[in-house]
Amino acid sequence: MNSRPEPQLSVALSRAVERLHKGSGVWHADLRRRLGPELCRRWHVPAAATAAEVRAIVVARLAAVLARFGGDRYAEVFWTAFNVGLPPGEENAKLAGRFARLTMSRTKCDELRDRFTHAIKQSLFRELPPLGPAELASARALLEPPPARPVSHVVEAFADLQGYVLARFPEERVRMPLAGKELLIASLGEGGKWCCVFTDDQALDAYGKALGQRWSSVRSCSGREAARAAARHSAGLLVNPNAAFGGGTERMLSLPPAAVREIAGLREA
Repeated sequence: MNSRPEPQLSVALSRAVERLHKGSGVWHADLRRRLGPELCRRWHVPAAATAAEVRAIVVARLAAVLARFGGDRYAEVFWTAFNVGLPPGEENAKLAGRFARLTMSRTKCDELRDRFTHAIKQSLFRELPPLGPAELASARALLEPPPARPVSHVVEAFADLQGYVLARFPEERVRMPLAGKELLIASLGEGGKWCCVFTDDQALDAYGKALGQRWSSVRSCSGREAARAAARHSAGLLVNPNAAFGGGTERMLSLPPAAVREIAGLREA
């Protein structure tokens, strides 16, 4: 008994899916053209849709594919691949820059991206109904970058240090040392787990010279991204730690796991 041949997508449709992540991802200047007529037809993109409307439809279709993976395990890599929900900037205009923000290795990111691409193609083998208002509203929310907290004046740090840190640190650029592909985490027993981050290269270099460089690479990211990475390990953050006893403490700040989760935008369980 002959088995039925597996269905195949057209070359044009397959290529349209494969290039969705390239360059600026969903923020490509001419996203409709990148989709092509066949994918626009499958995803019910109206001919008169604006660029913003096309983008929302694409993100809604991507969200439906992500939901089939069953949870948030791959969400960060998924949305980073397609440039969704990231702050605008030159470093996010290319896939390499976006993946460099993550603690996961580039090889693993590319492996997952290939799985996402395959899943998107598989979703096209069945008829997709037009999107509803709720799905489009959710997609528009996903396209918004993380909201910036109100900026506090530096003098306010003396009156409300926690409020000042929560307002300013999430958008700060920091350097996060890595051990191989993983975060460099110090376990202090009952004192919990901690990750070190540095606000400039000078502080990082001084720490490395004092203790001996224990990291193999350094990731540049925002304070919020550093907090999200630490939160996945239930760790706190040490900002600009100084290895010399009694020296440099005016720049050092410890953020316990509860503060890290708040900066990361995670709710307490």
